[in-house]
Parts: sequence; structure tokens; C-alpha cells
Amino acid sequence: MIEKEKAIDANNKLSDAEKQQRKKKLKKAADEAKEKQSKQQQTKLEWTQKATEGTDAVEAVNPVGKKEKAKSSSRCSVSRKKEKAIER
Repeated sequence: MIEKEKAIDANNKLSDAEKQQRKKKLKKAADEAKEKQSKQQQTKLEWTQKATEGTDAVEAVNPVGKKEKAKSSSRCSVSRKKEKAIER
């Protein structure tokens, strides 16, 4: 989460309001992830799934400006497809 905050702060293409908005989304996602993890889980698999959901929520907060968003999202989707292919 700290790395995401640093990336948001370092992005000069975002206004202060956009930076604050993204930091709020990041904090909310992190808090939800912590809450999901802190709830009593019946199995390790359930806990792992909840942790993955929380991590994905944190990763979904985009520190990139609007102009760069289209470029990076297409690169991310290609990367995710490659990762999924490797996992199989």
C-alpha cells in the first residue's frame, strides 16, 4: 500500500484532488482487505481467497493519469493474459 501511495504522489499528471481521491480509494480497499482477513475463516483456502480479493482491490487503484490510462490498461490486460496462460 505504501508503494501505491508513493506512486500516486509521484504522478505529476494528477491534480491534488485526484491524488486525494485515489488515496481514499486505496485506503478503503486496504481497510476492506484487512476486515476480510480479520474475520474468522473456516479454512486456509477461504482465507487465501479473501486475501487475494483484498490484494486485487488494492491493485485496482490506478495511480496513472487519465491520458496514460488507456495505454497502461491495455498493457495490463495483455500481461494478465500472459500470467494466466503461464499459471495453466
